Amino acid sequence: MLRAFAARSCAARGFSRPAAGLLRAPSLRLLSADAQPRRGTYEAPTEEKQIAKLQPRIAELYRKGRYKEALAVGEECHALALAAFGKQHPAVASMCNNLALMHKSLGDTDAAAALYKEALDCYRVVVGEEHASTATAACNLALLIRDTDAARLQEAQALLEGALQTRRVLLGEGHLTVAATMGHLASVVKLDGADGRERAKVLLEQALAASTVHWAKPGESAEADLQRASLLHSTGLLHKEAGELSAAEEAWAQAAEIRLGWLGEKHPLSAASQRDLQALREMMGGEE
Repeated sequence: MLRAFAARSCAARGFSRPAAGLLRAPSLRLLSADAQPRRGTYEAPTEEKQIAKLQPRIAELYRKGRYKEALAVGEECHALALAAFGKQHPAVASMCNNLALMHKSLGDTDAAAALYKEALDCYRVVVGEEHASTATAACNLALLIRDTDAARLQEAQALLEGALQTRRVLLGEGHLTVAATMGHLASVVKLDGADGRERAKVLLEQALAASTVHWAKPGESAEADLQRASLLHSTGLLHKEAGELSAAEEAWAQAAEIRLGWLGEKHPLSAASQRDLQALREMMGGEE
């Protein structure tokens, strides 16, 4: 899986990650009983070979911000998968996810939402509700809803709660992906009044507490440290929105330091952290 939850490039420190948001198609071999090859005679179908060749191109174009070109290649992959396997297949769901990401990147959120929903529905049928790919598809749809349709926040919350439950079972309470999902859920529930903000605070506290017990020590893992930074930034935002500026400054300072150390000052996340922190400090100075 090429993840949807951590769109971060850590090349400055030799830490690389695949293109964020993209899902690599699973093994596409799905032979009928009549089509089983003799030992040593299997040859991948033409469609599978073409898809395997095109997928790295999608990721490359996406990383370069060439979303229209990536969309065109993704549509070709989708058509190949549909022709070879029909609509109900994990490879087709993966292609729908990738197309959704391209539409989202191009600003067409309606098309993105429809494709994320198609991917989720397909995964639910072919691999079941309690599967890692289903959880990923649910998160993708939920976060798009959070950002585009305030009237559907309860739906987004339900999707994230289901994904969190699945990931806790599959990965364990202390896993980085579980913490990321808790952060996503916090970003939705905090929008639901005072009770929601309190629940968001608890979710973030639990995720950060798990990081001190289960994750690599600070400075040892870029992935772990950058997830800490994301949780700290969310925590700081929650404090700022509650008027707790000193607590917000403490959390944002830690997040900024982590991002600067791993990503360098020119990375967008580092720059954003520094801007937020500076603006907060100016606000605090003005109140004194």
